[in-house]
Amino acid sequence: MVEFGNRNAKGLFGMMDVAIKENLRITDDEYDFIAGEMTDEEMDNVLEEKPTFAQRRRIIEILNKYIGY
Repeated sequence: MVEFGNRNAKGLFGMMDVAIKENLRITDDEYDFIAGEMTDEEMDNVLEEKPTFAQRRRIIEILNKYIGY
């Protein structure tokens, strides 16, 4: 069995949260903050399955905007 991320994550949504945090290399607190502050458009950029170079650049800009990444 493969374990990843936070062992306390429950269910599908918990696993998705862990995957997003690991992909973006952010903490639980940072994730909670940006999830509440981001616009729908910004969230769509962050959740892009296979981001282009331009989209990755936009993701970094979003992280800088909210958490000074």
